[in-house]
Amino acid sequence: MSNPTTANIWPTFRYRDASAAIAFLEAAFGFEVAAKYENSDDPQRIDHAELRWPGGGAGSCSDPPATRA
Repeated sequence: MSNPTTANIWPTFRYRDASAAIAFLEAAFGFEVAAKYENSDDPQRIDHAELRWPGGGAGSCSDPPATRA
């Protein structure tokens, strides 16, 4: 019989407005920004962000990819 193992889960979310989502997660749940990478062509867009929860845990989020015309 094998020993059970634990699995790591890394939640990732895409938001229509990642900056607003980050502000909400900071205010509502106490998340802290560990890293935030803005789009070089449009600094209002977040290409990737990593958030940490002081109680343990982390998550990442980004704006959705730009749509093509």
